[in-house]
Amino acid sequence: MNFAVTLQSIIANLQGSFHPNELAYLAATSKIEGPIRDRIAFRLHVQLESSLLVHREWRDRNNFWADIAVTDEQNRPKFLVELKAHSAPTYEQGYSQLIRKDLQKLYNAGESDTELYVIFLFNHLYHPATLDPKFAYAIKYFKLQNSASHKNGFATDVSEQTKGHLKNHLLKIGLPAETTHSGIRIDGGKYHGMPVAVHAFVLGPFVRSNLEKLFA
Repeated sequence: MNFAVTLQSIIANLQGSFHPNELAYLAATSKIEGPIRDRIAFRLHVQLESSLLVHREWRDRNNFWADIAVTDEQNRPKFLVELKAHSAPTYEQGYSQLIRKDLQKLYNAGESDTELYVIFLFNHLYHPATLDPKFAYAIKYFKLQNSASHKNGFATDVSEQTKGHLKNHLLKIGLPAETTHSGIRIDGGKYHGMPVAVHAFVLGPFVRSNLEKLFA
């Protein structure tokens, strides 16, 4: 079973899982993967509870773990998901190895037929050229957000730019860029009048044999 379509559909409809402006607040003031992981996991639970179990922060018998797992009653994973959040749509050199680390975690935890996915989340805070200094301790990664605004502008849609960054990272670690599904923009509402969006990209599905050249 290919869960990619299910994941993309859930992500595309996540906006309705939050109160007005709640996602904007969470994305601006914290790393967003926890709240989004929880909403995805619950939606999967609602869809799959008649036949499968949905876990958050799942661990297997060897103490390997994943952010989200869908398993049978014997705890055998049908698919595993890691989420990776980045607080601004900028290109960071070290991000490639963070992606590789998450993929290795899934490779270690999965069985031969387990579908493996990574969901990448990039915040975009649409704001003037310079953020008001009053937000310096309220906005997570305030300096990074300021830097991103100088590169991207106030109203720029960064979906394609962000996808390009991600493709470059995948190529650096030896994975084909076409394994990334089209970006999904989740409108979060506003934080102190500034629009906030989260751009999500689903990488996968992989199975262990796809990743053996990297980790075997």
